[in-house]
Amino acid sequence: MNVQPWRFIVIQNAELQQQLRAVAYDQAQVTAAPALIVLYSDMEDALAHAEETVHPGMGAEQVRSRAEGMRQNFAKMSIEERANWANAQANIALGFFLLAAQSMGYATSAMLGFMPEEVKALLNLPAHTMITAMIALGRPDEDGYPHHRHSVERIATFRN
Repeated sequence: MNVQPWRFIVIQNAELQQQLRAVAYDQAQVTAAPALIVLYSDMEDALAHAEETVHPGMGAEQVRSRAEGMRQNFAKMSIEERANWANAQANIALGFFLLAAQSMGYATSAMLGFMPEEVKALLNLPAHTMITAMIALGRPDEDGYPHHRHSVERIATFRN
């Protein structure tokens, strides 16, 4: 399935960024970056437009059939279960977004510290959506510190 339930809102409005900073525990990067991206998932919208996720090279009957099959599969879940599934998918998109931005010379700061219901209210998002992350995006002012990570041995176990 090619559901793509993630959605990105790119915010370059200083006033809105300031309002979002207030519901993001006053994190400075919300207003310091030239762009703030709010990543959220909307499974109900994805299902409403399921035909758009089917490859355009398929015939009309295949498009209809696959879209209906997708809707039937997800109809077995509650709205909350669908939202959780979509949020997990949006987290995968987040990882790829961060890597792509870095490869293009952008600096990012992904934030999970915010009040999701207040973010949804400020952005007029439906109640069923889930805010996955807020991402400050811009060109770095300075190099900063290199990241350090645990060793492979610390985080991975190999079993034969």
